[in-house]
Amino acid sequence: MPVAARYAGPARELARRAGDDFIFRPGPADRGYKNFVNGFAGRLAAGPGGPLSAGRCRASFLCDHLAAGTPVPVLLAITGIAEAESLARYARHVPGVSPSKAALRARWLAETSR
Repeated sequence: MPVAARYAGPARELARRAGDDFIFRPGPADRGYKNFVNGFAGRLAAGPGGPLSAGRCRASFLCDHLAAGTPVPVLLAITGIAEAESLARYARHVPGVSPSKAALRARWLAETSR
């Protein structure tokens, strides 16, 4: 699975030490529904000064990557999100990134064909 360049070294070291064991948690994620990871963002309600939560961290991570221009196929692979259109709820918070599902899908298609 791809990681941002600044995390490549630490991720490589974690993988080396883990050998055949798991790095983050034992067993695969329980994916009860498509794009299950977006459930976090769908329940975000706190403002910028609100409490820190896994959902807020995830939303910040995704918005930062969208703002930085991380290719959509890479961002989907990093996060486990299944469809580019699912990034729309994050893109609406990022200046210069279209929150249109069609635009996000078109970007994914263009970046996939490179």
